[in-house]
Amino acid sequence: MKEYFEKHPATSIVEASDAIEKITGIKRSPTQVREFLLRTGLRCLKVGYVPGKSVEPEKIEEVEKYRQEKL
Repeated sequence: MKEYFEKHPATSIVEASDAIEKITGIKRSPTQVREFLLRTGLRCLKVGYVPGKSVEPEKIEEVEKYRQEKL
């Protein structure tokens, strides 16, 4: 199971739960799946975001600067 999730990382606990059910035939609750993934050494990744659009000129410049430097 660990090798499968290392090759095909799940984007959510629900997706991981579905994958586990397809592979083993055993359905587990999201809490059990989360604990299983943590015990096997896998972890959830934090997701970032891109700032939204703004009508203020200074915010527009800030967003463009962010896109050029960070992305």
